[in-house]
Amino acid sequence: MASIQQQPAPSATRAQPEQQQEQERTPQPQQQHVQQQQQPQPEQPEQPEQQLTQELQELTAQLDELRQQQQQQQQQQQQQQQQQQQQQQQQQQQQQQQQPRQQHQQGQQQQQQQQQQQQQQQQQQQQQQQQQQQQQQQQQQQQDLPGRLHTRLSTMTWLADASKQPFHELHTTSTTLTLTPFETTLDPLPWLFNG
Repeated sequence: MASIQQQPAPSATRAQPEQQQEQERTPQPQQQHVQQQQQPQPEQPEQPEQQLTQELQELTAQLDELRQQQQQQQQQQQQQQQQQQQQQQQQQQQQQQQQPRQQHQQGQQQQQQQQQQQQQQQQQQQQQQQQQQQQQQQQQQQQDLPGRLHTRLSTMTWLADASKQPFHELHTTSTTLTLTPFETTLDPLPWLFNG
C-alpha cells in the first residue's frame, strides 16, 4: 500500500515542467501584444502642424513688434510735425511782431526822408532868397548910381564955388551929363582935373 501511494508523485513532478513550458509558451504572444501597445508609432502628421503653429506664433509676435515700432514711429513723426508746426507758429508770431517794428522803422525812414526833402527845399528856398537879395542889392546899387553921381557932382560944384571962381565961367565950360539906370557917361571936366 505504501508503494502505491508513492508512485503518483513522479507523475506530478513530471507534469509540472510541461505545464510550466506551456505556460511559458502561451504568455509570449500576450507579452508581444503588450509591447506593441506600449510602443505606439508617433503620428507624423501632427509634427508639421505643431511646427506651423509655432511659426505662426513667431510670425504674429514679429508682426506685433513691427506694429508697435510703426506706432512709435508714427507717434514720433506726429510729435515732429507738432514741433514743426509750433516752430512755424513761433516764426509767424515773430514776423508779425517784427512787422510793426519794420513798419515803424519804415515810417521813421519816410519821415527822415521827408525831413531831408524839407531841409533841401528850405536850403533851396534860402538859396533863392539869397539870390533874390543879391539881385535886389544889385538893383539897388544900379539905382543908386545916378544919386551918387549927383552927389559927387554937387560936391565938385561946391569945391568949384569954394575956389572963388566966377559963376559964369562954370557955365561956359562944356559939360554934358547923361544918366541911365545902368550906364552913366560923363564927359571930362578939364577945369576940375586940371585944378
